Amino acid sequence: MNLRKYLIELLKNNTGEDKNSKEIKTMQQNEIYEKLHADYPDITLKKVRTCLKNLVEEEANLPDEEKTICYEERYGRKTNYYYNKSSTDISDVELKYLIDSIMYGKIFNSKQAKSFAKRVQKLSGKNLKDITPYVNDSFGRQRFTLETDVLQNIDVILKAIKSGQCISFNWNVYDIVNGKVETREIYQATVKPIRLILNEGRYCAHVRYEKGRKIYTYNVDLMKEIRVVPGFQDGIREEEIQRNFERAEYLLQTPYNFGGEIKTYKLRVQKEYFSRLVNTFSYGIKIIDGTETEKTVDVRIKATKRGMVYWLLHHYDVAELIENKDEELGEELRRAVESLYKRYCE
Repeated sequence: MNLRKYLIELLKNNTGEDKNSKEIKTMQQNEIYEKLHADYPDITLKKVRTCLKNLVEEEANLPDEEKTICYEERYGRKTNYYYNKSSTDISDVELKYLIDSIMYGKIFNSKQAKSFAKRVQKLSGKNLKDITPYVNDSFGRQRFTLETDVLQNIDVILKAIKSGQCISFNWNVYDIVNGKVETREIYQATVKPIRLILNEGRYCAHVRYEKGRKIYTYNVDLMKEIRVVPGFQDGIREEEIQRNFERAEYLLQTPYNFGGEIKTYKLRVQKEYFSRLVNTFSYGIKIIDGTETEKTVDVRIKATKRGMVYWLLHHYDVAELIENKDEELGEELRRAVESLYKRYCE
């Protein structure tokens, strides 16, 4: 029996601030015990006291407004426990953000997005509907063009990760079929999923192949006929591959979702457009002391080679590479510039 769960649920339903009177309803240990014992005879007062003590100690270092279980203290003893609803309540503005993420995202088709967003609307009242009036056909079509159920794919991948198993799927790419944009199957793959990442509005899976430690990236929406299959018996532990991995840093260092080795690059940036650099690399930007002028500043950033190539080509008027120890990056940039010159200048 999960005493912790039942105790929290009891306090959530019977204590906390009353919306009408603004008074805070509380319960003492004996009251909590009596109500729980009536439904679950195996519960003892000692178990209730221990459970309350553990819940309170777990949140001891949190600010009062963030604590889930609150109490009053009298003569050095804790009493009058109550559930702090404000610690778990979600405001209408926060729900609006969730709805906007659904409607403007890249992983739902129009039917899925509208259904999901309408269910979120039901979590609140009229005000939420008033500030999200576009949750209907007037929004237009979502950017997602496939019929793949991305969340269903994610569910399969999560089950495989949790159970230490592999996944098998058909990998597809976009192509032109009979004059329309459709997907074309490239190959079938069996891999060990390491983690899921939401990057550039799309979910991607980091995976490895049998006997391999190199991480590969697959967009989840382009996986079809995905299923869980037995795991690899190659003795490689995923904990070793994941060591020191930080999701936030990964997102900063992989522009346009291009994976690969992370390297440091030195750029000279036009200060007038510095916001574009911040939009991509955020707090990963290191300003080089003594380089700031009226119009430019030199910085160091970390990124993958492919991500850096695409970022520099996209923002050619914003930044230039002033120190390049990556010969492959220089070669890719030269090929790209030569190709553009031949197409548009000859």
